Amino acid sequence: MPIRVTLSVVVLAAGIAAANAATEIGHAGHVKENDALACPTTEVMFKFLSLGRDDPRMALRYAVSNGCSLIDKGSEVFVEDVSATGLACVRPKGKSACLWVNEMLVATD
Repeated sequence: MPIRVTLSVVVLAAGIAAANAATEIGHAGHVKENDALACPTTEVMFKFLSLGRDDPRMALRYAVSNGCSLIDKGSEVFVEDVSATGLACVRPKGKSACLWVNEMLVATD
């Protein structure tokens, strides 16, 4: 699990630097290429990223204790919101809550 989280930190940091303008609010989509770390708020996501630069294990503990989880590659989602900072709030199929993920990890259908 720590390797998956470390990889998630790297993927998130790289992806947020170049937001995916093709992600459209109100459209169905799926998680592409990698599992997506999903957090309940943008603040939790950015704190995770900040901690992950220096201490991936601390970042993992922070993410888990603050409600973050992984959405598997290929999972169907519905895009509810997109931020100017490269994050998308997606609702996984069958779930009621919207979670923030790296926008680069979501493709709309």
